[in-house]
Amino acid sequence: MPNEEPTKKFQEQCSVVLRDSLTEVIQTLFSAKPQLSEVQDLDWLRNGQVAAMIGLSGSMNAFLVLVTNTASACRLVIRMLGPEIEAFDKFVIDGTGELVNILAGVVKTHFARHERKLELGLPSIVMGSVELSVRNRIHTDGLSLLVRYQDVEFILSFYYTLTAPSTSLVIRGPVPDAADMLRRLVLAKGNSTIF
Repeated sequence: MPNEEPTKKFQEQCSVVLRDSLTEVIQTLFSAKPQLSEVQDLDWLRNGQVAAMIGLSGSMNAFLVLVTNTASACRLVIRMLGPEIEAFDKFVIDGTGELVNILAGVVKTHFARHERKLELGLPSIVMGSVELSVRNRIHTDGLSLLVRYQDVEFILSFYYTLTAPSTSLVIRGPVPDAADMLRRLVLAKGNSTIF
């Protein structure tokens, strides 16, 4: 199936959907209003990176990627689940994956309002030295936002390729495999762990 070129209107729609979804989730889960801005400084990510990724497919093939450092991931999960977490552990891994899953569900709902139907894959998590130039590796359009609330910060990126509308029966393949994509992203890095 040929790909459709993203229009300026669609790119603006993606930005609105991503911003609205982030605001809705952060306000609902954490009772906080997030500060959303363009990604500029990545120095804060250098100490132990964590990436959670989930695939979406349907009217577009897309990936929603959350990247943060381990300290911020711990604070995020403490805010989400309530337990005191002293070190990066299974709760943090699961909580980070759950947050990207919740965000993807809200993104799916917001796109459905614009008549773009999507199916969700399963989230995958990588910790270690994560390559941040995902867009260059998967060759798609996308946007990234720096998200800050309370003492938590992370980057949320949405990478997509539109699929062309069709009037004939189309058998779509499976939801993009986020685990496989993350494996490819960290192949060059010897000190990453995929969960």
